[in-house]
Amino acid sequence: MDTATLVEEQIDAGKRFVAHLEKSGFPVDVALWALASEDGQWSLYIASPVVDANGTSAAYARVFPELSRSQESWITPFDIKLIGSQHPIAAEAAKYRSSVFSTRVGPNFRGRKLGDLIVEEAYIYPK
Repeated sequence: MDTATLVEEQIDAGKRFVAHLEKSGFPVDVALWALASEDGQWSLYIASPVVDANGTSAAYARVFPELSRSQESWITPFDIKLIGSQHPIAAEAAKYRSSVFSTRVGPNFRGRKLGDLIVEEAYIYPK
């Protein structure tokens, strides 16, 4: 299966969007782009305590309007996957992030599992 390449514009857009969410009062514990082995598509995973407290539907109801307000053309609603802060993907990504040196280019994660998700590659944003 051909897989899409994550481009710098998507990485930058994700960073701006996460900052926009936090500024709007939507806390984010960890955010990452992940290329899942099962579907070959990049997704922007956003882990937030809002999902834990209010559920996924309520969290999406807050995030999607913010995506429109942010006017990020490199991110679509289909790209976003909201997960709770306690989700295994969030926990593993945060653990990996804290174990590597954070530079302008976030930790790249290749060919391993993040929680229960097998990924070809992931870009984990620095804290």
